Formats: sequence, structure tokens, C-alpha cells
Amino acid sequence: MFLLMGGVEALIMRVQLARPDATMLTPEQYSQLFTMHGVTMIFLYALPVLSGFSNYLWPLILGARDMAFPRLNALSYWLCLRATPLR
Repeated sequence: MFLLMGGVEALIMRVQLARPDATMLTPEQYSQLFTMHGVTMIFLYALPVLSGFSNYLWPLILGARDMAFPRLNALSYWLCLRATPLR
């Protein structure tokens, strides 16, 4: 969901830059959109994805059967999933 939102933000920026006389966004709006795109892609997409990969890979790397606290691990997943629409 956030990858799609970041992609739409990038598309709007590219449309603005496509023509020299484009007036789709003011300079202030463009700056705000540029900042929002960075925040969306790093904090709302990349960090949760990397966290999920590390959650999957660390037990494999360490040779463990499961995480140290599996119920807490499951709780963090469900809380993150429920909090996504709130962002």
C-alpha cells in the first residue's frame, strides 16, 4: 500500500518535471511532495519490509527453531498490520 502511495508521489513529481512550463504544483508544494515521498518510501515502506526480512532471516542464520519470544513476535506483526490504515 505504501509502495503504491510512494509511486504515485514520484509520478506526480515526474509529471511536474516533464515540461518546463508545467504548473501542476507550486515550488512549495513540490518541496513538500518531495519530502513526503522520502518519508513514505523510507519510514513507511523500506523499514517495515527490512524488519520483516530480518524477522524471517535471523532464526535461519542463527540456526534457531523459532524466535526467542514467538508470542511477542506475533503481537508485533498484528499491531503493525492493524496500525497501517492509521498512518
